[in-house]
Amino acid sequence: MSLVSRSRGLASAKRSEDGTGFLPCFETTTAQAAAIITFTLSIGLNAGTPDPAPPWQAMDYGPFLTASIEAPHPATNIAYKGIAINLGENFGGDHNEAVIFDTDLLRYSAGWTGDFVALKGVVFDGEHWAYPQIAGPQIFGNPSAPGWAHNGRFTDPREFSYGPLAKDWAHWNGLYLHGTKVVLAYTVGEMSVLETPALERNRNTTAFARILNLSPSAIDNTVQLLLDPQLRAELLGLEKLDPVDPASPATKCLVVLTPQAPDTVTSAAASTSDAGLVGRWDFDEP
Repeated sequence: MSLVSRSRGLASAKRSEDGTGFLPCFETTTAQAAAIITFTLSIGLNAGTPDPAPPWQAMDYGPFLTASIEAPHPATNIAYKGIAINLGENFGGDHNEAVIFDTDLLRYSAGWTGDFVALKGVVFDGEHWAYPQIAGPQIFGNPSAPGWAHNGRFTDPREFSYGPLAKDWAHWNGLYLHGTKVVLAYTVGEMSVLETPALERNRNTTAFARILNLSPSAIDNTVQLLLDPQLRAELLGLEKLDPVDPASPATKCLVVLTPQAPDTVTSAAASTSDAGLVGRWDFDEP
């Protein structure tokens, strides 16, 4: 299942407390658009006394760490030019929440809780043929494919599984620090993007968030929020929790995610921007 935001404005999608659904909502903002996408967590971690960490693991690397970083799901999920960003300390998370942004594909390869990154490899513990890995329960993951569609498609055009996308598709410019918060800067076609990964907290619910500031664009741009082929998505109305039309207002509907039967599971990557699209919300900027 893939959730795709196709809009210019403020967007959000929040998962229910039992972890079975997403609640998307949209509202217009100023001409310089922004978007926020949230994913809710249900977290239960056992406290314990950790063993003393080796010096390369105990070092304070600041709010982010750049490396080739591996996540267990989906298969072969390695961000070769990854930025691991610690969100828990900056946004009041209780479980050391973190994400990896892949600067080659402009996607979030994984989000997790627990520890930060298990630092493996020649640079750290001297181990050969090993990558740093996420250290904790993985909450979500995306396949090794572009995070933004180009000409309506998410198909990876690269000959090899590393290296950047073509500049007319998407281009990484770098990052800024606002205090200790990380601001990612890149372009998608002619559209400039400033993005801050964040957390939202409400009572007992914690959510991963994407806050995007988008420059005006002459065309619609499609971003992949989450792809999980093991789940089936259904759009329900909030009032009666019955199926509704995909054109229903986003603030009045809920995307419910449930396991699929094994014979209906789709491929691990969406090839087109409409593959797995549950709903589409379009609106004009003021």
